[in-house]
Amino acid sequence: VIGAYLCGLSLTNQHTAILLVVPVVAWVLFSSTIEKKKLIMLSFVSFATGISCYCLLPFLDSMYPHAGSWGNVKTVSGFFHHFLRKDYGTMQLWSGGGGKATEDMITRTFSWVTDFTLHQLCHP
Repeated sequence: VIGAYLCGLSLTNQHTAILLVVPVVAWVLFSSTIEKKKLIMLSFVSFATGISCYCLLPFLDSMYPHAGSWGNVKTVSGFFHHFLRKDYGTMQLWSGGGGKATEDMITRTFSWVTDFTLHQLCHP
């Protein structure tokens, strides 16, 4: 059950965690000795609790509006744009290459540090 929660939570941060989540879920379901219905229900609730961090995005964007890496998550299309990581390329492991005009690592790191120190730390 804790593993299901951590799997849901990990998917809110890194979509490639699905490469670990699917085999773990399959292993638990096929090797468990606990009653299957109870295990599935508890695991589903725990997983949903972990991934529910996405539900906070529109609320937090309304409470602390500033330019950040979330995009416009107040609309359904903006939320799914963020959820599917379209800024990075849906189902791609990185955003570079392929002739795309992308920022280099130093520029992106400087932007993150600037946003974090000037915006995030100033709004407790």
